[in-house]
Amino acid sequence: MGRAGQLDGVARKPRLEWEGACYHIMARGNARARIFEGEEDYLLFVETLEEGLARFGVELHAWVLMPNHYHLAASTPRGNLSRWMAWQQTTYTARYNRRYRRVGHLFQGRYRAEVVDADGYARHLGYKDGSGVTHAVKRVERLRRSDGILDRNLGIYEGDSIFKG
Repeated sequence: MGRAGQLDGVARKPRLEWEGACYHIMARGNARARIFEGEEDYLLFVETLEEGLARFGVELHAWVLMPNHYHLAASTPRGNLSRWMAWQQTTYTARYNRRYRRVGHLFQGRYRAEVVDADGYARHLGYKDGSGVTHAVKRVERLRRSDGILDRNLGIYEGDSIFKG
């Protein structure tokens, strides 16, 4: 066996990416461990995301952060999903590891990215957790951090705080 459960000698499927593509992106903590320990980590992720969106010219349509994973709906006008996500995952991991004085992987394998129909997709976004509770995914309509909230009961950070790059 090779990396991440792959058979030796079998290449990973290449990412489908092109200018203007819209994706549903998901990444989970290594061994399903938490990637957010508290409100500061959610905010660190959001700040890193804002920086990456601006740097790579990515448009974020909707997002939800859960204690051990996240979902993003984003478009890549420059067709640069892989470069953006490599930067996002690596930068957040380095900042998280520095904060907690740890080393190693934070995320489990590669992030998942599925090409979606941008028009219909954002209207039907929602997240259903293991208990059957559906959480609304926030759409990015306003560009103000002050709209962010932390729901301590559910451990979800949601808000309209992401900047479109």
